[in-house]
Amino acid sequence: MLPIYVAIDKKVEETTDLRYGIRLRSWMQEAEKHWQTTHPRHVLFNSLNRLKHTARITNIVCIGLGTLQVPHPRRTSRAVQHFVASSIAQALERIYEAEGFPVDTHITIIAQDPAYNELDRLILSELPVPIKVVSDPEGFLAINESSLVFSCYPTVPVKQLIADLSSEAPGGKGPAALFLDRNLIGKYHDVINLVIYDREHKFRHANPQTSEYMRMLESYTQVFDGGRLFGEDFSLYMPAFGGMHHIPGYE
Repeated sequence: MLPIYVAIDKKVEETTDLRYGIRLRSWMQEAEKHWQTTHPRHVLFNSLNRLKHTARITNIVCIGLGTLQVPHPRRTSRAVQHFVASSIAQALERIYEAEGFPVDTHITIIAQDPAYNELDRLILSELPVPIKVVSDPEGFLAINESSLVFSCYPTVPVKQLIADLSSEAPGGKGPAALFLDRNLIGKYHDVINLVIYDREHKFRHANPQTSEYMRMLESYTQVFDGGRLFGEDFSLYMPAFGGMHHIPGYE
């Protein structure tokens, strides 16, 4: 059994400043335009095209992507992560239609994170494929064999929870696809079920590789290594006033 670490952070306060909402929306539009022209976007979509003959995806479940409202919004990867989820839904529908199997209903996206507030709900609902914010545990309960689960450095053991849910599903099937980061401990040390409490970087160890999760992965037909696709030290840069700001990417 794995411990669950609880990280207590100050919740983002609801803003009544309309100008902040306008600035955030403007920056999101700027970030979207940049994402549309990045090389990683093309690499990602080429990978998605290789999934066209695997299990069909009907919904995308985002776990722990975080609020869009941070002290320095231009320096966060959270906006990009949400854009990626929206773009994946668009790309999959185009791929299915090109193969002669258009979707009967559009791919839906939901996102679960206690940090979301009303402004997040509004901004995310305006994405090309809207993202609906839900409360715990609705996100996890929406995961099924037709889901794509999207999570990046969550502060909960998403991998273990997915494995537990899969073991209880009919036929023991896991989600159709997983877009997850690699735990930094697992990157540098070939370990399973490693539990470490690090006061400086505890969020890095809250979602370890587990035996149950690794057994679940054995049933998947393809596993893409983000390090090979994008490079081990991949980082995405976003345009900003006066230069470029660093945006962490996937591993």
